[in-house]
Amino acid sequence: MEKLVAFCRERDLPLVLVAFPYRSQLAKPEARSAPQQVLADFAQRHALSFLDLLPALSRAMRRAGLVPADLFLDHSHPTVRGSRIAARHIATFLSPLLDAETGSAKVPARPLRQATRRVMLPANDVVTSEAPPRRRLPIPE
Repeated sequence: MEKLVAFCRERDLPLVLVAFPYRSQLAKPEARSAPQQVLADFAQRHALSFLDLLPALSRAMRRAGLVPADLFLDHSHPTVRGSRIAARHIATFLSPLLDAETGSAKVPARPLRQATRRVMLPANDVVTSEAPPRRRLPIPE
């Protein structure tokens, strides 16, 4: 992750960490949040924005009277319902970080080149599909 942070900073690319929980964490979120804490600490050390989805998914599950299997197909893959809840929270989290008029990121304060439509991760490089131009970014060694 250190290389990813350096890669983004060298290119003035905004970076946000999002921690997506495992299904087993939803049963006792307060007792099983160690992986999220590791990521939160990393984000704090590197001045990165961080979103932990464990509290949001756990809260949504309790409010709707659901069980973890309603939000996850298996240990790590969300159901449609789980994906919708996560997407809503990610969008809400990212919204204030973006300036709608200029398309610039507020945290960290770096311009977004253009809205990225998709990101593909081949074995040896990162490809971003921006409207236009398309460009290829190597993954740092």
